[in-house]
Amino acid sequence: RTMAEPTIPRCPATYIFAFFSIIILPAPFFNIIFLYFFCSRKKYLYSFSYNILLFSTALILCRFFIPVEFPFTKTVLLAKLYPPIIWFFRLELLNFASYTIHTYDVLLLIWGIGFIYRIHRLWQQYKTFTAALHSLPVNIPLLNRCKKILCYEFSADDSPKKIVILQSCYISSPFITGFFKPVIVLPDIDFTDNELRYILSHEVQHFKFRDMFLKLNIEIIASLFWWNPVIHLLKHQVNNLLELRVDTAISINWSTQQKVDYLQCLANIYERSSNQKYQQLVIGFSKENRDFILVRADSLFYKKKTLCHSVTFAMLSLVWVLISFSLVFEPYSISPDVEKNTFALTDDCYIMLDSDGQYYLYMDDKRMGIVTDPDVEDFENIKFYNDEMGEIRR
Repeated sequence: RTMAEPTIPRCPATYIFAFFSIIILPAPFFNIIFLYFFCSRKKYLYSFSYNILLFSTALILCRFFIPVEFPFTKTVLLAKLYPPIIWFFRLELLNFASYTIHTYDVLLLIWGIGFIYRIHRLWQQYKTFTAALHSLPVNIPLLNRCKKILCYEFSADDSPKKIVILQSCYISSPFITGFFKPVIVLPDIDFTDNELRYILSHEVQHFKFRDMFLKLNIEIIASLFWWNPVIHLLKHQVNNLLELRVDTAISINWSTQQKVDYLQCLANIYERSSNQKYQQLVIGFSKENRDFILVRADSLFYKKKTLCHSVTFAMLSLVWVLISFSLVFEPYSISPDVEKNTFALTDDCYIMLDSDGQYYLYMDDKRMGIVTDPDVEDFENIKFYNDEMGEIRR
């Protein structure tokens, strides 16, 4: 064929690049940025159900793990941006025996080492943390006091079974941990019954929502994509949404005064815990960020919009993710060796049937070569002439 074909090299680097392009360049990247700034605007954040916002986040994360093309997917070839990137991935760094080490080999190695290191560190921290919890003594009077409050706040069927209440002088803010058996750890502070009611209601609601499993999943995903900054933005946003969802759930039947008392409890604990750092698989009662305390306060008093608005947003999120499957960006390049012996067909090109029965391609009245197959698709718009320059009707 006379015209040079766009080539998309199918090597390991291409597939790695396709995966990278799904992760960081097109739809998922912009989806996360959009969701992050959407949730950063208070009027949008407070207007929709936090369950719906978490559902939209889950859709985006699912998109990260489905870097595939469907029958309806349209490929967009980019000639300027992607070819240098694919060239970088395919760059030969070292020849070792019969194996060539490319850039993508090194990047995959770094990626894998980073993932293993972060998962190992997460596991070691969790083991050390749980061992420290087991060494804490059980405060029987405090445990009985908390049990009475829990029995008052929750029905027998609604209250978590075998909840453990511990106390430590090494922490300054309450938190909950445990995937199947909840453990609530309180600082060595003489809380009032009212403060304990707010703290325990908040932490137990985290357990009922199974937020520890959500935090574990987001930690694993953040460890897998440790090099991607937008994932860490998403992790931060998910943690905030979990807190706001719990605040909304426990305060749904509260009076204005109860909400004010709850916020005062949050503020008091924040003042004591401003320097406390939480382990990843722990959900604290009052976070370090003072601005987020104000966000939680606004959220409690903001009137939510109807369910219809939240369902509409969920449907739009689903449609947006589906649309992101319709376009896939791939590199457009022509091999230099092929480019030397090829050229693009222009309006000045025509094909002549010579007296010897051969078809010849002409460009600017210069014979370029023999056309072996004049019926190919590339010649659909090319004029054909006979040797007397009479146009052939085809």
